[in-house]
Amino acid sequence: MGRRTFGSGRGAAGQPLVESLEPRLALYSSPFLANLPTLADMQDPDNTVVRLQLTQGFIDIELYDQAGPNGASTAPITTANFLNYVRSGRYDNSFFHRLANDFVLQGGGFSFNESATAPPRSVNVQTDPPIQNEFDIGRSNLSRTVAMAKLGGNPNSATSQFFFNIVDNPDLNTQNSGFTVFGRVIKGWDVVTTINGFTVRNLDTFMTGAGGNAFGEVPLSGPNDTDLVTLIDAEVIKPAEVRSFISQSAYFPDGYRSGKIVSTVELFNEDPNADTAYQIIARYENGLRDQVIDAGTLIAGGHLSVQISKGGDPSINRVRAGAPFAYEVRSTRPVSASLNHRDFNATAGEAFFRPGMATEAQLQTWDFATGQKGSGLASFLVYQNLSDEDASLTATFYSETGATFSITKTLDAYRRGGLNVNQLTNVPDGLYSVRIVSTKPIVAALSQYRAFPARAAIDVGQFGGGASQGILPGAIITASGQATISVLFAADTPASITVDFEFILSDGSVLTNNDPFTLSSSSRRRDLDLTIANVGIPTDEFFSIRYTVRNAAARVSAAYVSLASGDTISTTFQDASTQELFFADGFTDPSPGASNQEIISLWNPYADPGVVFSYRLRFHFANGPDGEIILPASGTGTINPRQRIDIPVRSLADVMARISSATQFRHYSITVTATAQRGAVQEQSAIFGMLTRIDSAGNTIASNPTLSGEIPLFLITDPRFEAP
Repeated sequence: MGRRTFGSGRGAAGQPLVESLEPRLALYSSPFLANLPTLADMQDPDNTVVRLQLTQGFIDIELYDQAGPNGASTAPITTANFLNYVRSGRYDNSFFHRLANDFVLQGGGFSFNESATAPPRSVNVQTDPPIQNEFDIGRSNLSRTVAMAKLGGNPNSATSQFFFNIVDNPDLNTQNSGFTVFGRVIKGWDVVTTINGFTVRNLDTFMTGAGGNAFGEVPLSGPNDTDLVTLIDAEVIKPAEVRSFISQSAYFPDGYRSGKIVSTVELFNEDPNADTAYQIIARYENGLRDQVIDAGTLIAGGHLSVQISKGGDPSINRVRAGAPFAYEVRSTRPVSASLNHRDFNATAGEAFFRPGMATEAQLQTWDFATGQKGSGLASFLVYQNLSDEDASLTATFYSETGATFSITKTLDAYRRGGLNVNQLTNVPDGLYSVRIVSTKPIVAALSQYRAFPARAAIDVGQFGGGASQGILPGAIITASGQATISVLFAADTPASITVDFEFILSDGSVLTNNDPFTLSSSSRRRDLDLTIANVGIPTDEFFSIRYTVRNAAARVSAAYVSLASGDTISTTFQDASTQELFFADGFTDPSPGASNQEIISLWNPYADPGVVFSYRLRFHFANGPDGEIILPASGTGTINPRQRIDIPVRSLADVMARISSATQFRHYSITVTATAQRGAVQEQSAIFGMLTRIDSAGNTIASNPTLSGEIPLFLITDPRFEAP
């Protein structure tokens, strides 16, 4: 997985080795985290900032967490109350139901249910108990401030409704014991003033079917009663006492909680010099869309395990039961994240996806080369809408018989959606491949389970339509298992293609598949069973697989599946990488009798024997830089041209000593850094890697790395990797 762009590089004469495409490609960034305010915009840089996304734009509110000017008191109850509604997602998809022009704009109380089977109606935002009034004259109802609304004449009646003071409203300082001001708009005031110019309409009958007085002054952006001013999303973009804004995001589209599932998110702060604030958001398929399920601070260079749910233990319960959801990790600095998910008595894991590696167009196409449908199997194709607009998705399934089937779904803004493949009667039993094409950027994954014997696998797919070359650094065929490569060719042209495979062994041997492997418009997918391919691959030894499409302009997507210890190793081939790789999901059990294995597999993409290719490992634990272990002890290790190595964690004495010293160190993160020395010049480079874990119970996890977003990214086809 990787963005289809080139890093900058120059030849000996100073000329570009490849045309620089990055300046002309707009890489994807979350629209919600764009154009953030600055600390200079704030009254106190330690205050919380909340961003409201409306249909008309963004409004950023500084909350008065800290002491005000001249020692004025704060409103801690009011601020905490507002943040609780924000973090629980109850403001999302609500609308502003009152506009008194040149006075106040009020919302937070109602959402709108527009159903195809029933009349449109308002729905009350679920409220918590009313809070105590905290008005203080030091926080006057001035223009740009935000205050809580109340019910009737009770000063302690505020719940979820809030309002913007469009002008100075000193009368609100004395009415009903004063309306508590708890924040101020620091960016996006033009959005409020734009809405202030809208016409208002009495929608009491439209909203309730029976009239009333709640919707007498509803602002409308157009001529229709449904042209409401909607609050699309509300989230914290700067936590209290953190002097930087949340700007980073990573996604994983598959989450679920039941009485048997155990799920843990592993986090790693990639910055060794500064702490990062983080939050984990669950975006549900139905019901309330968003919920912040964890937030905190991750120390510099530190690893953190966050348990999301644990079947049988109700004390560990951060998400709604029976409601499919997607994960989003947001942070002030780059954070690597991975999911470990146990279901059907088997464990699967995968790294979160960073969409900043791709363009928006590339994130609209996702391929999965291998899936299986049949009795005793559970197969789920899941996806998350990254956009603030609804998306239309078409999934096209290619069966091993050659039959195709397409299904189109609508996915709401920021929602998670999915397909239970076993319920699609038009998809025949057996192996299949699938391509998703969306009108908006998405992240997609394929989750597959077998109840007996217990097996589990989760794969983030390949975005952008595939690649002409790919590498899988760590494959294995166990003596009692099976390994398969699946390839999908979903393009309309050329009419047919041929794919060649190389199998790179640890002793330096390179084996090839001598039988032509062809795909065409009438045969979109094929599987290569490595146990019967007769290419001489030894069993129970790791090796690497590289594929190349003979027509360099054609692209395919490829995936690898292996049965090891009774469980499934499944992952997508890589076509791009960076000089630094991150694995957030390291785990080793040092207990006596435990036999779990964890293998780091690395591949050198350089074919030039004149390039000295070196690597370095850094192991990161819960205690951050103080506990970091750097290997090899000499500082670097080397890998020969186009060769590979495997590094078993159990073979690293210093690492095992740390892991054995305390339970908290059993979980850790790994950084892999590469350097390439070409003659006297050290150049930016890339390394390809993979992490495989087989635990004592036979559960397997195969993880592709998180790629650094701070340094150039290279395609596997980069000319620098070729022989001179």
